[in-house]
Amino acid sequence: MEAFLSRMAPLEGLLGPLMLQFEYLNKQKMTSQKEFLALLRRFSEHAPTTHEYAVEIRNAQYLNPPFFDLLEECRLRPVLMQGYWMPSIVELYKRWRERIASHETVVIRLHGGDRKGMEKLTGKRWDKIVDPRDEELSSVADMVEDLAGHGVVVYVNVNNHYEGCAPLTIERLRWYLK
Repeated sequence: MEAFLSRMAPLEGLLGPLMLQFEYLNKQKMTSQKEFLALLRRFSEHAPTTHEYAVEIRNAQYLNPPFFDLLEECRLRPVLMQGYWMPSIVELYKRWRERIASHETVVIRLHGGDRKGMEKLTGKRWDKIVDPRDEELSSVADMVEDLAGHGVVVYVNVNNHYEGCAPLTIERLRWYLK
């Protein structure tokens, strides 16, 4: 971790939270959420305090009070990831708004669900919107504004697989932000 952070040092002041991204953890990879949270706690106890860390999980059943308790206790930031097998971040935000808005920083990732399907739709050319998500983007903009209104710093990370062109999605999201 120290070697990684030293390589990141030239970007200091430009970085948001460092994301700890976890794939779907099946029983062969992680026996339980309790084990995952214990390992995450141990990481946070030893991680350099010079950076913020945000946690992205891909186990929907882990989105529960023990997870949010650990984030708060260890000063880890939530990553709300739209895509794969995760629930809608809009619904997730409605359910856990108080817990999420209690953080200083939140990361929203607009990732998209069907990677191969999107690559087929775009022909692997990422220069236009091929799957517009107007209603969802409008709701994400509402989330961002709500969080910002509570003094939360929000980072939005957009993948090409979300609508077909990340830069154009970012422009569309900016339009929805009043």
